[in-house]
Amino acid sequence: MENALWETLSVFNDSLWIQLSDGSLVTSDKESLSFSKRKTACSIDRLLFEVNGDLWAISGSSVYAMKPDSADFSCVNTLPSDFSVEDATTFTAASGFTQLGYIYSVKDGQGTIWSLDYKGNLCLLLPADGTIPALTNPMVYIYNKTLGIVGGTLSDGTLSTLCYTSYSSGKTWTEDSHKDLSNNIGGIEYAGVFVYSDDGQLIIVGGNDANGASSIVWKGVLNQITADNLNYND
Repeated sequence: MENALWETLSVFNDSLWIQLSDGSLVTSDKESLSFSKRKTACSIDRLLFEVNGDLWAISGSSVYAMKPDSADFSCVNTLPSDFSVEDATTFTAASGFTQLGYIYSVKDGQGTIWSLDYKGNLCLLLPADGTIPALTNPMVYIYNKTLGIVGGTLSDGTLSTLCYTSYSSGKTWTEDSHKDLSNNIGGIEYAGVFVYSDDGQLIIVGGNDANGASSIVWKGVLNQITADNLNYND
């Protein structure tokens, strides 16, 4: 599926869901991986994620959700007027005793962070204040109560080597100097990012670096306190 938007890949009702570039959706059970188009009443602008058992999406100026026992999406809420889906990167994480969906997007040339709760309420956690720059194709990771955004392409076309972290469920973000990738990895986008919580290892797999597609797997230590050469190696 060359026209698949793989960043929209979601698991819902034991099925895999992917949005195509024309806005249509395809689904497959997790075993056969045989995708077929799924008809919906509304045209989806962006498939988001599964939160609280529901599959969430944006269509036009509204937030839609599909419940496990439903055959289609239903309108749940209206998008805030200042919401932008441009260059959106989505992820989910626990916040206290609940789960939230998070949306990184670009607004006014800067990165913003939004949260979406199980009722479909969108809340602006981080405005376009320059804390996080405009990024295309960044990667995200979750480690215990830490949220991280790393890599991606900057507005000038160069690859970012920086990481931004939040310890407050996305309300405040800071540049994380302990995870600067410039020494060894360099800038990277589209990589797979995995966390092994038992020993605090961050694994970065593949992606695109300055030379094109990367075949290297990198390992870093997340709970490192001092910036001792970052402890990355291949």
